[in-house]
Amino acid sequence: MNPIGAAKKMAINILPVSSAELEEQVASFTELFKETVNGGASLGYVAPLTHNAARDYWLSLRSELDSGARLLLAAYAEGQLVGSGQLYLPYWPAARHRAEVHKLLVGATMRGQGVGKQLMTSLHETSRRRGRSLILLNTRRGGSAERFYMRLGYKEVGVVPGHIAAAGRASLRQRDFVSGACVVGGKVSRVGLNVHFKLIVLNTKTRRAQSVPLTLRFPAQLGKIN
Repeated sequence: MNPIGAAKKMAINILPVSSAELEEQVASFTELFKETVNGGASLGYVAPLTHNAARDYWLSLRSELDSGARLLLAAYAEGQLVGSGQLYLPYWPAARHRAEVHKLLVGATMRGQGVGKQLMTSLHETSRRRGRSLILLNTRRGGSAERFYMRLGYKEVGVVPGHIAAAGRASLRQRDFVSGACVVGGKVSRVGLNVHFKLIVLNTKTRRAQSVPLTLRFPAQLGKIN
């Protein structure tokens, strides 16, 4: 299967992908990932992303998919891969009320047709079914992805300066990184209510530490998706 696009809006099917199915479709996932990173997205990699690096990334997920620590959803149009999204489920006892959205991808020619929103809706529903009421994600500050997540109900809970390295002509330049959160259905466990935490970052070049407060109280001040 290869990522495709079309001039008219097509029916999109969102399906879970097992580790075995990922292996079978790894070529399609590899091309989708390469296209996204090399098109300017920041997803933990720096362009140009090679075929082997993209393929190795997908294959590295197999153990977490098998254990259930990570869930992979894929979007298909006419049987061909057009997008994907992941849900990471922390296993620590104090973190079993939350989930993390990782690497939401949509093929370039399918953007603007609701694929990303359908994937996020499915990820939210999956999180709710798993008893994970607090969802966290990270994205580049000031980009279209940040605006997309905010429209879905996510709220900014902190900004990490210089977190993302992006390729430049002479060297890697740093970009800020936004952490966002939302609540899906119900309420966050009382264990997590009104608990603040503070992220401390240190720039080893300047030896300057900076506090990044994450100060929203859960769940009242977070976006809520019913």
